[in-house]
Amino acid sequence: MTTFAPRPTRFELISDPMTSLVFDVVITAPMARVFAALTEAPLLTRWFCDRAESEARAGGRIELGWKGVGAESFAGDWTVFAPVYACAYVGEHSGPSKGHLGLVEFALESSGEGTALAVRHTYPSRPEYEAIAGKYGSAWPRALARLEALLATPTDREQGT
Repeated sequence: MTTFAPRPTRFELISDPMTSLVFDVVITAPMARVFAALTEAPLLTRWFCDRAESEARAGGRIELGWKGVGAESFAGDWTVFAPVYACAYVGEHSGPSKGHLGLVEFALESSGEGTALAVRHTYPSRPEYEAIAGKYGSAWPRALARLEALLATPTDREQGT
């Protein structure tokens, strides 16, 4: 499966020990479609969040928002942006974890079935993150299932029509 290369980010300036959640999935869609769904605001709102703004480029801003009780908004920066192979962002939530959401990395590689996608969400190993980490651990699989469903139907272009 995909491996993550070390990448310098402002997140590395945090001196706390870190914890990572890692998820791997194979999506039956070309890498370009998967990468677009990870980085383009109109597609992000179809599987990941309720509101999105994304300057899809290295150093660009990304802002995400969710509806519902206890929902927090997120603002950060794209720290890695290597179209169709990898992207990553780091930023802050508006809620109790304000200061650091963590680093979210996506690594893609071609698979015989489509695209192998690896997601790594790294955050400080601090007591105040324990409840948040539980939410992330259950939210990522649900979000990735929505991403798979979104990309399950080939586009007309991919079907050759």
